[in-house]
Amino acid sequence: MMTEFNPKVSIIIPVYNGANYLREAIDSALTQTYQNFEVIVINDGSNDEGSTDRIALSYGRKIRYFKKDNGGVGSALNYGIDKMEGDYFSWLSHDDLYDPRKIQTQIDLIRKANDKYIIPYSCIEYIDSKSLPLHRKEIIPIDYRKMKYALITNSPIHGCTLLIHKKVFETIGNFNQDLVTAQDYDLWFRIAEKFQFLYMPDILVKARLHVQQGTITIPSYQHEQAEFFIQCLKKIPPEELKYLSNAVSIASAYVKLSIMYKRRIVSKASLYASNQAKRFLKYDQGATFVKNCVLIVYCDTLNFLFSLLNRFGYSRKSRIDRHIRLSKK
Repeated sequence: MMTEFNPKVSIIIPVYNGANYLREAIDSALTQTYQNFEVIVINDGSNDEGSTDRIALSYGRKIRYFKKDNGGVGSALNYGIDKMEGDYFSWLSHDDLYDPRKIQTQIDLIRKANDKYIIPYSCIEYIDSKSLPLHRKEIIPIDYRKMKYALITNSPIHGCTLLIHKKVFETIGNFNQDLVTAQDYDLWFRIAEKFQFLYMPDILVKARLHVQQGTITIPSYQHEQAEFFIQCLKKIPPEELKYLSNAVSIASAYVKLSIMYKRRIVSKASLYASNQAKRFLKYDQGATFVKNCVLIVYCDTLNFLFSLLNRFGYSRKSRIDRHIRLSKK
């Protein structure tokens, strides 16, 4: 048991033209009940007439403030990781909020687990643009052996709920700066290949939903998500995928994924999974063969229809409309 365990934690806040929410985020970081921490704000080349500068500089020596040329969230987080003096990394988006108990609760969990490299993750509460509560996202505990599959199917992890030892980055590398919107799940997938995530039921982060989020304003979002899913699927052996998905056959495992990706409107990933299902269909027999044939035709037809709708901006508009509805509840 790690009885004398009081490591320094670096809370890193990347921000790009986010002055409207930045002060709330910094305040939530500074009010942590855990005492041994630092707050690092990384201005990722904001062009907001100095608004971000004024807010960050108003905190004086309470935070460490750095400015860099714009390079995206991944580059800002990597910049913060290079500058951090702590043993643990904790990401706080400029538009999200920490519960005051966030760091202390996770340090206590790591101490009890007696494994300083274990990575806590938790449930979250969604808030709107005025910081009013919307709804909670309850996460079901996931067997660490199935975390890779969960990462490409259920989106079980919100990056701001994590607490990651710096040794993890030394082992698997930092965020992929070439990715604009999938840099977080790309890293979680690589981490899951070598380290263990540990579920905690607490709600320690308030995640804000608003229509300026990159996941709904960046045109390449869907394409990058699809490519991420495809690259991850290529790393998981077919037999392992069958086990992870609890499918009756390898073809069935890929069919399940194709349907799921279709519903998430990432058609390229859905088509890839469908093509993989066709490869392994020859090993199916009887009712399983017939069922998978029907589902593959169903997926391919819908993927074709969605590809037509995408040309008219359907998928992007749907995401924006969905977030607006959530923010008005």
